[in-house]
Amino acid sequence: MVKASLSRVEGVYSVEVSMERDRAVVRFDPGRARIEDLREAAARAGFRVTSVKILTP
Repeated sequence: MVKASLSRVEGVYSVEVSMERDRAVVRFDPGRARIEDLREAAARAGFRVTSVKILTP
């Protein structure tokens, strides 16, 4: 459910979710999606974002 919600955010390329690790890895275009958009999508699915780690290529 959280994967689907995050995937619907415009600008998201891929979502990998590990419920065992309480973690989601989201690849997105920062010009089209904001961290806040992703937080809101997770909240709509009933999840709370507690930390964000930004990796750049």
